[in-house]
Amino acid sequence: AGASVADGDEFPEFPGEESKGSRSGQHFVGPGTEKLPNKGQKKVSLMMRSGLGTRITFQDAKVRRPILAVSDAMKAGNLTRFGDEGSALLPKKTREAKLIQKLVKQAKKKIDLEREGGVFVMPAWVVPPSNAPFGRQGAKA
Repeated sequence: AGASVADGDEFPEFPGEESKGSRSGQHFVGPGTEKLPNKGQKKVSLMMRSGLGTRITFQDAKVRRPILAVSDAMKAGNLTRFGDEGSALLPKKTREAKLIQKLVKQAKKKIDLEREGGVFVMPAWVVPPSNAPFGRQGAKA
């Protein structure tokens, strides 16, 4: 997701306001390629199961459930971690987040991602099948 989006009707206790996207006529694309107009934004206060409180600015569009954009979580000062063993957001200033960042920097075998605008890209080159380090495509084992 390029932006955190929620149906503003889900949070009637929070006032809506215009956003840059709603002023410019921005639309989001739904799973069926339907256009969902940006109706503004709402700043919603939330309490997590862990007891941490946070405030998230959601763009208001008719989606089935709230969507948090990783780029928004990072802009808010969080370290993001996604994996089979568990996924989490950690405030970057915590001792644990600093330790994780240090370990990631030290890792010898990792795939670095670069951010271009609001999108993460993985710089890579295509290796022809005859030169691939993992064997030729179609080769029998």
